[in-house]
Amino acid sequence: MKKISSNVINAQHKFSKKRFEMPEDFPENAIKLWKIHEPYAWKTGLLNKETLPGFIDMCRSYDEHAQILIRIKEKGIVLETASGRHKINPLFNKQDKLSNKLLRYYKQFGIGPLNKAKKGLPSPEDLGLE
Repeated sequence: MKKISSNVINAQHKFSKKRFEMPEDFPENAIKLWKIHEPYAWKTGLLNKETLPGFIDMCRSYDEHAQILIRIKEKGIVLETASGRHKINPLFNKQDKLSNKLLRYYKQFGIGPLNKAKKGLPSPEDLGLE
């Protein structure tokens, strides 16, 4: 049996050796996020069949967030109503909720240097993924 370093969480021996397939209907930004983070999350055991639905939702939410930011940039944060009053673009609140949702997912899947450092997880380079 392969010796596992105490510094590295490698839960592959607990899960299937087969990696997960990306959903076929993924939008462009979701594909980018999947390709960057799925190998690392799978190799460290953070992505398994129980957490897969959340990982997929994270990727879709990331794409939705990116699309909302584009629309906010086009229309602005403050909109003018027909009566001439100003109001905050409703998309601004939606993107704020999506940002919070994404931050929770990022913590769950160890995305970001701070999360990796806290969990003692190796970098993608340490795992031979890059």
